[in-house]
Amino acid sequence: MKRGKRSKKNIRERGAERTPKAKKSFSGKKPAAAPAGKPREKSAIIYGLATQIGRAWQLKPVTRKDNNTYTIIDAKKHPLSEGDIIRAVITGEAKGRNQNVVFGAKIGHQDDPGVFHVLATLSLELPNEFSAATLAEAAQGKVPELGRRRDLREVPLVTIDDIDAKDFDDAVYAEKSGAGWRLIVAIADVAHYVAAGSALDKEAFIRGNSVYFPGHVIPMLPERLSNDMCSLRPHTPRAALCCEMQLDNAGKIKSWEFYRALIRSAARLTYRQVQDAIDGRTDETTAPIMETVITPLHQCFQSLLKARVARGTLDLDLPEYKVMFDDLGRAVDIHKRTRLDSHKLIEEMMIAANVCAAKELNKRNAPALYRVHDAPDPVKLEFARDILNTMGFKLVKGAPQPRDFMQILNQAKDHLEAPLINQVILRTQSQAVYSPMHGGHFGLALTHYTHFTSPIRRYSDLIVHRALINALNIDRQDMPTAGVLSEIAIHINVTERRAIEAERQVMDRYRAMMLTGQEGHIFSVRINGISRFGAFVTIDASGADGIIPMRYLGRDYLIWQEGKPYLANRGGKAVYRLGQILNAKLIEVSPISGGLVFEVVNKSSDSAEIPRKPLRTGGASVKSGQRKFRRPKK
Repeated sequence: MKRGKRSKKNIRERGAERTPKAKKSFSGKKPAAAPAGKPREKSAIIYGLATQIGRAWQLKPVTRKDNNTYTIIDAKKHPLSEGDIIRAVITGEAKGRNQNVVFGAKIGHQDDPGVFHVLATLSLELPNEFSAATLAEAAQGKVPELGRRRDLREVPLVTIDDIDAKDFDDAVYAEKSGAGWRLIVAIADVAHYVAAGSALDKEAFIRGNSVYFPGHVIPMLPERLSNDMCSLRPHTPRAALCCEMQLDNAGKIKSWEFYRALIRSAARLTYRQVQDAIDGRTDETTAPIMETVITPLHQCFQSLLKARVARGTLDLDLPEYKVMFDDLGRAVDIHKRTRLDSHKLIEEMMIAANVCAAKELNKRNAPALYRVHDAPDPVKLEFARDILNTMGFKLVKGAPQPRDFMQILNQAKDHLEAPLINQVILRTQSQAVYSPMHGGHFGLALTHYTHFTSPIRRYSDLIVHRALINALNIDRQDMPTAGVLSEIAIHINVTERRAIEAERQVMDRYRAMMLTGQEGHIFSVRINGISRFGAFVTIDASGADGIIPMRYLGRDYLIWQEGKPYLANRGGKAVYRLGQILNAKLIEVSPISGGLVFEVVNKSSDSAEIPRKPLRTGGASVKSGQRKFRRPKK
């Protein structure tokens, strides 16, 4: 399989609807989250790492929350090696936390390149094989004749993607139009190739979306379509569904039109290429199209950016990371991604097209799917308000708007607490969902919103394409009833959360793997969660998350209060609190589960000054909802 491209969801609505990690919370409560896979009872199937303890073989589960001990009772019948990853079946025989399992199959070895995504695929039951009927249908796909389509083959549309991308699902072009802009967003016409009710359609629905792992992709559609016929390759005729917009100089959309077209991309550009060209460093590809293509696109983007600022859009500064591989497919490093203006350019143009699609469908009362992002939950807001207040930042009372959150983010931009404040505000946000009812997008400060721009990798967008084609009488597409649309929305909400969980698990495993052999080293970590179990921490450089259990937090007598962002001593002083920077020793690494365990060494000099207001727990008394912890003697 190909190397994975940067998932475009990360740049299309950045900072507006990121999904909080479900593994930790500020309060110690387990956060509510959509299911990561199929709802089911405790499974008899378990995946884990085979390890020999004396003469017995045990299975170390891949799930961090599973603290049971599993003995492989038939290990003698199967040649096992230390580090093998296997599938086993729980026999049901258990004594407390000790359970027996029987060998099922060997998945690979913990040192095998790519084993982490294989493990996530199996453990979360991600569909990974296409049926013969699906592949046969994909093989029959052909680029259509011009027919009734508009001929845009001479319009210099360009694609802008990551350097390792293969599925180019959008191309853009802008030119001056009076005092404003004419902007064309051309999207792969997947509905031409994937008919409703076909084998391809059924498989795309089951998958719901593509899944992007470091170095690997599980596509929603077979590669014959996703990387070839639907991909807007340069200098090659391709079918597209276009959104042509007229913008004023302030980036406001004055009018729009949807139509089918035949296009021919003038160039396949990368984000870095475009950014370099904007900064005055053109190359042999960008130099010839600088004045006619890249400069107008950048100027049009600046107008759209004005509109974004005027709306007061929420724009969280959340770091993204990329795993670097060698020629053999082995992970060698993890880098923080740099967010470029070229990323923002595509983001804003895709958002504009999504808005037009939502407004068009809503105006015509056409059955479709919308992307809905509700306002924050009042309970989460109050908790965030308390945390922000202790750090000296005041969130407005009542129902804050995105611009109110942005005011705090701008105030905190140069503070040590900035990463934490971004996380605090992120965790107040509702999860965006698909729904047949339009409800606007809180984070983007938009009254109408849907997903139109990525039908190669999202089933929701394919439904929206069909809805537009039907509503505009471009062609006849079979559309689901309102009741079936609701069922589709529920299903793809689940598959989206499952994909997010799978991607998170794999990234955590790579991060842990990169730290293997560094046990005993001291790292600067930031506390990003407090619970009765201890402090959750992050190494900012790689985004690696771990825990400092209560027993490794020093010798203080600590009190934890549910809902409070700190651990306090008996005198009421906050000893450990959210945002605090610590020096911590790495004492345990588990690449197979992605788990890291640290032990506090000493607090950094600036951490004692983080609490700006007195944090009292009521002295030595322990009230309801509190737990006390006495340090074990060493």
